[in-house]
Amino acid sequence: MQVRPIATTDPHTGLRPGDTGTVLNVDDLGGVQTRWDNGSTLGLVPGVDEWELLCERCGDPLVPGCCVTVGDPAWEAER
Repeated sequence: MQVRPIATTDPHTGLRPGDTGTVLNVDDLGGVQTRWDNGSTLGLVPGVDEWELLCERCGDPLVPGCCVTVGDPAWEAER
């Protein structure tokens, strides 16, 4: 799953608007451990940082009905 930061309070992240990353893990507290496309790794903290999940198919922010993926034979064939 891909993710894009909206806002973070960490002044040392090096993340820029539009950066994306791959979710590695979600911990027990809801922290989202991410490998960013710029090569860094950084966890996003719920209630502190803001982020959006991206649709695996089109890359737009994930919203209900964006793209049918799970269980869609055409999507599964593309993967």
